[in-house]
Amino acid sequence: MMRQMLAKLALLSLGLAGTHAHAASPPFSFAVIGNGPFSSAEEPTARRLLDAIGKSRDVPRFIINTGNLKAPAEACDDTLLLGRLALLDSSPLPLFYVPGENEWMACQFGPNGGYDPRERLDFIRDHFYGDDQSLGVNRLPLARQSASPRFRQYRENMRWQSADVVFITLNVPGDNNHFLNQGGRNGEFEERSVANIEWIERAGAYARRTHARAIVIAFEGDPQFEAGPRRDPLFGWLRFDRQAARDGYAELKQALLKLTQHFEGPVLLIDGGISPLAAGYRIDEPLRDEHGARVANFARLEVSGSPHLMQWIRVSVEPERKELFRISVQKVRASGPAPSAPSAQPPAVMPDSQGQSGMPGMPAASSPPLTPGTSGIEAPRMLPLPPVDHTPSD
Repeated sequence: MMRQMLAKLALLSLGLAGTHAHAASPPFSFAVIGNGPFSSAEEPTARRLLDAIGKSRDVPRFIINTGNLKAPAEACDDTLLLGRLALLDSSPLPLFYVPGENEWMACQFGPNGGYDPRERLDFIRDHFYGDDQSLGVNRLPLARQSASPRFRQYRENMRWQSADVVFITLNVPGDNNHFLNQGGRNGEFEERSVANIEWIERAGAYARRTHARAIVIAFEGDPQFEAGPRRDPLFGWLRFDRQAARDGYAELKQALLKLTQHFEGPVLLIDGGISPLAAGYRIDEPLRDEHGARVANFARLEVSGSPHLMQWIRVSVEPERKELFRISVQKVRASGPAPSAPSAQPPAVMPDSQGQSGMPGMPAASSPPLTPGTSGIEAPRMLPLPPVDHTPSD
């Protein structure tokens, strides 16, 4: 009798443990594009790119656009912005767009029309983020930070979940995150910084509560992880300004570090960078902790569009593999069938900057992306999975 009771208790314990095990979700992929079109002449190419992604083999679930829908010198008038919005909205796949500096922050300068940046940002919020769905012909639902009364203006900060991965977007532009060095209260920057940090913290709490296996964060600007102190090139020589110019990304990088310390899974940052990249993208592990050590569960994918509008980046999510995310470059032909087929060649493993085997496939920050040698395909592996068995979160 006692043996039968123990057997029943053992079966019950296994059953309870199984309720917390994380069942593997089916694999999927998503596309990443950004930085373009940079002229009306590039609009047909950008439209073809969207169409090619929708017709690709193993169609991605959605597209993330990292912003900068116009060239720095194009006028920021309503007609141009609404035209680029119509272009994005014609995407056959759901599309999540984050605002770039060219669409609002840089609009204050002469060639762009001398607009007030906050007014242009409000215009984008009103027209690009009208409801709680993505852009595109086929849309996906999402959550917005603006649902919170305290952050009701930040409609561009979005969150959605696909399988076991939580995605969020932030408004983080290039050129030092719109931090103004002329003194006084930096209202727009300060308010947006508070909103972004809160949205990162909520994403981490949401991911832990839902037992998500990874977090993906997308925004436009390059946080300058590798840069030292920023100095004012005009007045830095003056005695009263020998202090380094303020790093507008400091609080953001601290929030990202805190996220990686409280979330055991991989955190993938996607940004649009600040200049064209030779290969159209790069992958690195730029986040360091307070001791200067590389943060093992953080990686960054940086993409550049124009003049690379005839390619897009596929991020494959493969829960059954040790490396949750896999990156490949997909080429689009100028005519004929839209995209090229993905390479079947397995990716390789790169050592880290010390020559030791670090996170599989993640090059050091100064290293170029891995190129296995297949035509147009670069596919390093990255970001190993956290342990599959999760315990309930608080």
